[in-house]
Amino acid sequence: MAFGRSSEKLDRQIEQLEFKLEDLEADEGATPIELPKTPRTAAEQIQRKPLPDHLPREVLTHLPESGGTCTACGAAMKLLGEYIPASFRVVRHVRPKLACTCCDHIAQAPAPSRP
Repeated sequence: MAFGRSSEKLDRQIEQLEFKLEDLEADEGATPIELPKTPRTAAEQIQRKPLPDHLPREVLTHLPESGGTCTACGAAMKLLGEYIPASFRVVRHVRPKLACTCCDHIAQAPAPSRP
């Protein structure tokens, strides 16, 4: 512990800081000053427009790593909330005939079963 001039300087500095602290504590009790709200500038109000309809769309489906099986019991899982309305469509099955050039054997895929 130091005795002399340096300790007296510290005592004065401590007293001054205590006075400043009391002033700050008194100011905290006063009502806060409300700043007026400024109107937003044009740059802040700009919103992104949707991409044009003529651009091609690509849908990427990200499945969980389990690959459609339940990690708890191992059973197959199904999609929830997907609704496909009834519609007409034409499904064309193509079964080309293939022929061997050496032995003239002809092969064709079997016809799928009818619904």
